[in-house]
Amino acid sequence: MRQGGRLEILRHSTKCIVVSLISIGLTFIGLPVRAQSISSASIKGNTLASEYYVGVEYGKPLISVNIVSGVSKPGVYHVPIGTDLAQLMAYAGGSTDRADLEEITVRRSLGQNQEIFVYDLERMLRRPSQMPLLTEGDVVHIPLKSSADKTLTWVNLIAGVVSIGLSIVLINDIGRRQ
Repeated sequence: MRQGGRLEILRHSTKCIVVSLISIGLTFIGLPVRAQSISSASIKGNTLASEYYVGVEYGKPLISVNIVSGVSKPGVYHVPIGTDLAQLMAYAGGSTDRADLEEITVRRSLGQNQEIFVYDLERMLRRPSQMPLLTEGDVVHIPLKSSADKTLTWVNLIAGVVSIGLSIVLINDIGRRQ
């Protein structure tokens, strides 16, 4: 065997080992993993960090959908055709504590027009047959509930300012009486 031939085999073997180690690591943390050729892995390696390829249904075409807030890992997801809203949320790491699951919007482009659908996920989970299927280019937005902590912080701040103001008025009033 030529020296150049060995070097090429070594490069190919190293790439296979790296891809295998990454796949093994992802399997242990519970993510579905699908084997890819080195060339497709190299192409996908240049994508943004918030872009995900999910699903384990071999041979099924993928569609691209965006989930922009309310989940642990927002981003662009390439999911199998037939993926519903609940599955997308599961792929994205589930909802956050502050996600408002009663007001989920899905923006869908229909040619030059755009439709907006509003879903109550909590209600739909009781009737899985009503779970909407996603289509190519859908943008999912899960609004965040206003945090009670932030509200309490503002109430405490206002109460503190009022308390200081009243204290100043009382001290001035007592000073005038003496």
